[in-house]
Amino acid sequence: MILKVEDLRDRKATDYMHMRGQGFSLISHGVEGEPRLTVSKYTNKKERTTTVTWAVDGQPVVDLRAALDVINGEKRIEDVLKPKENKWKGVYALSIRQPWAWAIFNLGKDIENRDWKDTNPNLGFRGDFLIHVSASKTKEDRHDYDELLKLCTYSPDVPKGMIDRIPPFGKLERGGILGAARVVDIVTNHPSKWACLGCNHLVIERVRMCPTGLIPCRGQLGFFKPPADVLAALPRTKAEPENLVQAG
Repeated sequence: MILKVEDLRDRKATDYMHMRGQGFSLISHGVEGEPRLTVSKYTNKKERTTTVTWAVDGQPVVDLRAALDVINGEKRIEDVLKPKENKWKGVYALSIRQPWAWAIFNLGKDIENRDWKDTNPNLGFRGDFLIHVSASKTKEDRHDYDELLKLCTYSPDVPKGMIDRIPPFGKLERGGILGAARVVDIVTNHPSKWACLGCNHLVIERVRMCPTGLIPCRGQLGFFKPPADVLAALPRTKAEPENLVQAG
């Protein structure tokens, strides 16, 4: 079947579905066993903007011409896919409990474990972020601290004498921005010794500490945008003119 632009105006040409509501309209066009063209249109009345998306079998492509070329077998869909929009613009932070934040900076802990559901939008984050150390001192935190002491005592992977460098539980820095790192991927089966079974594994690289020390800041769940006064306090250097992290 060769699909043309004119066909989109002919409801008899193929199976046709049209839905409307709340400023959103969708047209699905195609026949069984053939690629299906979907046109979605969303109007934001408040901002007076309209977004139109063309997709083939649910995969957004750059425009209508590209969609028709794919359906008619003239192009591969991989060559005309619409680039994914970066929804994480600006500087974000992630609150990490002690002693695991200390382990990231000092022991090469390259995985941050989270039990997020598959629908959690935080799973889409990639890039640089600020490491916020939680202010909590719960029984669970104390248990984790004891586990880290055991690791430093018995693990052959930990350099000798490292246990002497761990601050006392009550002396670990808490309640602010302590540094930055980069999330390069989020998986569920990472081979790292720091990866916990059944968790989402945030793969962390390019860890660096804040040269000016802890910057007080209240934490939030998931990736969050620190307030303006905290961002203003981030160090500026010639090597990193855009502060401690690169904004998206």
